Amino acid sequence: MTVHSPPSDVSVPTTSVRSPFPDIPVPDADIATFFFGHAQRIRDQRVADGQADEPPLLVDGETGEPMTFSELKRESEAIAAALAARGFSWDIDTTGNELAHVAVVYAPATIHACSVHYGTLIAGGVYTAIAPVISGPDLAQRLEDVRAAVVFVAPSLLPQLQEAIALLPAEAPAVDIILTRAGDAPYPSLDALPRVPDREMLQKLADTRTDVAERVAVVMYTSGSTGRPKGVVYTHRNVVAMFTAVHEFGSGGWGFDPRAHLPSSSEQPRVLSMREPWHVFGYMALCCRSLVSGAMYVQLPRCPLGQYLAAIERHRINYLYGCPALLHRICVETTRIGHRLLALKADPEQTIDISTLQVILVGTTALLPQRQRQYADHLDGVLIFDGYGQTEAGMIAGSGSRVKAAPGYLVLSPNVVAKVIDADGSQADSYGELCLLSPQRLRRYADGGLPPTDSEGYLRTGDYVHLTQDGHISIKGRMQELIHTAEGIVYPVDIDNELARLPAVRDSLVVARGDACPVALVVLQPSPDAPVSLEDIEELIKQKTGAVIKCCEVAEVPRVECGKVSLPALRAMVDSW
Repeated sequence: MTVHSPPSDVSVPTTSVRSPFPDIPVPDADIATFFFGHAQRIRDQRVADGQADEPPLLVDGETGEPMTFSELKRESEAIAAALAARGFSWDIDTTGNELAHVAVVYAPATIHACSVHYGTLIAGGVYTAIAPVISGPDLAQRLEDVRAAVVFVAPSLLPQLQEAIALLPAEAPAVDIILTRAGDAPYPSLDALPRVPDREMLQKLADTRTDVAERVAVVMYTSGSTGRPKGVVYTHRNVVAMFTAVHEFGSGGWGFDPRAHLPSSSEQPRVLSMREPWHVFGYMALCCRSLVSGAMYVQLPRCPLGQYLAAIERHRINYLYGCPALLHRICVETTRIGHRLLALKADPEQTIDISTLQVILVGTTALLPQRQRQYADHLDGVLIFDGYGQTEAGMIAGSGSRVKAAPGYLVLSPNVVAKVIDADGSQADSYGELCLLSPQRLRRYADGGLPPTDSEGYLRTGDYVHLTQDGHISIKGRMQELIHTAEGIVYPVDIDNELARLPAVRDSLVVARGDACPVALVVLQPSPDAPVSLEDIEELIKQKTGAVIKCCEVAEVPRVECGKVSLPALRAMVDSW
């Protein structure tokens, strides 16, 4: 296996900043070979250590169904053979980012999505997943974007899928349907596949594999926080680079290895993921990190908060993959009644013991420093590691137990080169729009669109940051969200951080409105110890930040499920004022 030293032979301007961590070579391998190789070595080591029983690798958090690595590999190979029989192969060249032989999972979050993922890649295809909440023309558009050939669909979602297929243009590829479990409809299902894969078919697939690292492998859709969700095209190398730079390094660099926080090194860590596999963070957890950590990964579909918290206690979870929205809900909708013992405010009789929980990794968007302190206090010192990333670029920066950074700052991931530019696109010193070079960043979108780049080919993130020379960044907000005053720029994140200090403010969002007075959307909650009016809040913010704002009380801040602000919904709200 060959390796590449990222970020290849790029000419990096002297004013750009590299991660303070050393670059990590990226193996020149396809996804299945890379991650199955890790899992097989862990399994072989357990056998060598005299552990006869193979522990579960994945667990369905709703049904309790377990899946070992051997079972995952067997099911993946059976799916690969079934797809090969339907025409999937490595013969079509996708190194130029063409989409062909695309398999889609359209089902609630399930551990079998991992099998479909690897089965598709072994067969030379491209994998993607679509959230069950998407239907009608939006679903048809995604199927058309990726040129879907096969859809693995939950029986309950079959009518929505058939409706979307009927909306596809005549020139779209025919869509084959496979059910994720047996149903009444006359379609094959995953559980009806042969338990013993067709070895001859698998060997034919292996014999035709070429240029694996640069082939298109996965399409992940953005959250839609800035508009219509876009399909981000990843090659095998993109995914392996994303894992190598962040997760593999994370054990020693950031220090968020689940095993490091257990009383005994022989215990199998238990990880719960609420991030669904149609988002890049959830995809990396279910389909990548699960195979290399030696942990048991519990995957839950979207569910009420009480059910989610109950899964932490039932499965004795040590390590939690979450997002800012979930963490905020836990702290707002529960009461701490003892050491790491919570009760739901909506149902005080339901208590949840989270004493086994050691670490929470929050991804997608950076936490407000004040909120992070509040969350840690509410959860009695559970370690909260923060990550910032984008679907287009993977995880850009993070925090951890071995990273020393000032409050509100994160550290650039290994293999990342960053710089900031001003509104005119000229390189700035330390404040400006964050631009990136890294081996995991995307090349194009599924609809053929190209990512925004600057004149030197850096990916433009659209985020305004403070970038230090030692590779630390503080995210101040989206470029269009900055508040311009006579005294200079006021950052919405700083105002939100001050609002987070007020017990009466449950949530907030500061909105810039050009030359008009900025508006702070505030969600109030009863606070008899510290009653506050909107006028009081406005005066406090003026004293603390110098910004003059107008406060408006709202029932909820418009956000997408990961916790990012939904800009389309926000624009509609602002337009209605």
